Amino acid sequence: MPSLDRRLFLKLASAAAASPRLPLPAEAPVRILLPVNVCGSFGYVDSKGTLAVPARYEAALPFATDWAAVRRNGKWGYIGRNGRETLAPQYDEARNFRYNCSPVRVGNEWHFIRPDGSEAFPQRFELTRSFQDGRARVRVDGKWGFIDPTGRLVIPPFIRPYTVTAMRLLPCS
Repeated sequence: MPSLDRRLFLKLASAAAASPRLPLPAEAPVRILLPVNVCGSFGYVDSKGTLAVPARYEAALPFATDWAAVRRNGKWGYIGRNGRETLAPQYDEARNFRYNCSPVRVGNEWHFIRPDGSEAFPQRFELTRSFQDGRARVRVDGKWGFIDPTGRLVIPPFIRPYTVTAMRLLPCS
């Protein structure tokens, strides 16, 4: 295998970094927004570093889709990439949308909602995680299982969380 000297490596790396990325014809430009903390309040900056969404939130999650979860006055809601609230803050806890569903907590129960605020399916859970690879982890009766985006259990709850036991350290000889 030929080895690269430092100069050739830097030339290749510079060329790769400078090469433009051409969008595919069907690809629509996506507005990149990242959460930023401004003096204790959260807003969003765009790809140029400009504050695109004013810092008026107590907490803000990154955009996973066209919506991001934000917290104001102790409650979570959602904003769109345009910075406008799509769902007013009303949830005790919230996660990001994936597969057109987001887990939210009201009181002690978690359930899933759609971007318009409607229930995705009627099931309630003790705890949930966001969808990843087409499945979301859910806890029912202290056991973990997985659901698909329709709410159907694809792996019934059977996994108990592991417990940590105290270990006694032995002195070194």
